Amino acid sequence: MMRDIDQKFALDGLLADWHIWNQRTADRAGYAGRAAGFGAHRSSSQYDWENNIESDLVDKRIMEGFHEATNRVRDHSYKEDKPEIYTALQFEARNLAVRYQVWASPRLPKDPVALQALIHLARERLLKELHKDGVLC
Repeated sequence: MMRDIDQKFALDGLLADWHIWNQRTADRAGYAGRAAGFGAHRSSSQYDWENNIESDLVDKRIMEGFHEATNRVRDHSYKEDKPEIYTALQFEARNLAVRYQVWASPRLPKDPVALQALIHLARERLLKELHKDGVLC
């Protein structure tokens, strides 16, 4: 069982990584910076083990699972008519990725206490989804 402080730091890291991963994999990201014939090509891992191809695949699977958990939080929050829960997760991830409180949303409360309460609720919901998947216990 993880201690609360370890769980907080693990979730912080996953949120920051999720934001960066989302930027590269989103439909709005446009075309890759490499030629389609070569940039999208995946070599056999037996020839690419020195370039950490296996760890990249593991990271990709982790982020795909994390993304699914955030989608379940989003779907659940829309059913409750609280879409700002998912927005709070997105902006928390953005701020964690740059390691500074830069981003704000007009959809989120302006009051710092209410904003922190909403972020706490969003993180709690995400942790519940991650617990169901066995990611963070």
